[in-house]
Amino acid sequence: MNHMAGSFAGKITKQSTLTPTDQPNHVMNIAEVHGTQKSSDPLWNNSKIAYWGVTDLLNGKGTQHGYYCDNHAGAGNDWGTFEAKVTTVSGG
Repeated sequence: MNHMAGSFAGKITKQSTLTPTDQPNHVMNIAEVHGTQKSSDPLWNNSKIAYWGVTDLLNGKGTQHGYYCDNHAGAGNDWGTFEAKVTTVSGG
């Protein structure tokens, strides 16, 4: 397996937040993010990434899941789904 290092800088382009009344400190969020990948792998370096995620937090901790699309210029696209654990820092 090849080693690859990189980073992603993205900007939220659309976002909506819902605060359900089922429990205190419950927040749900849906967002669209666009940005550029920087990578040591030339197939991933400067690829344009968009993802759409739903975050569900209780007391600042929870999950995020969604869809992504990576555009590698002339090399095509990758797309799929993701899941992640989320912890906010200082309420952010």
